[in-house]
Amino acid sequence: MNKSNKGAVVITGTSTGLGQATAFLLDKQGYQVFAGVRTDKDAESLKQAASGDLTPIIVDITKAEQIKSTSEG
Repeated sequence: MNKSNKGAVVITGTSTGLGQATAFLLDKQGYQVFAGVRTDKDAESLKQAASGDLTPIIVDITKAEQIKSTSEG
């Protein structure tokens, strides 16, 4: 985690589309990005495409218990 000097962000829906584009942009700009995805496959794809400072997290925002466990971790 080398880029944490700009701060950290959590973004959900980063498997595709705007969520993914935002995660990659902020990662390149030096933010520590915690990128929410629903599957291990999507997490691995993000890790391969981003810098070593982007951290995928498995979370389904439609499930309250997953949101709570993510914020406690």
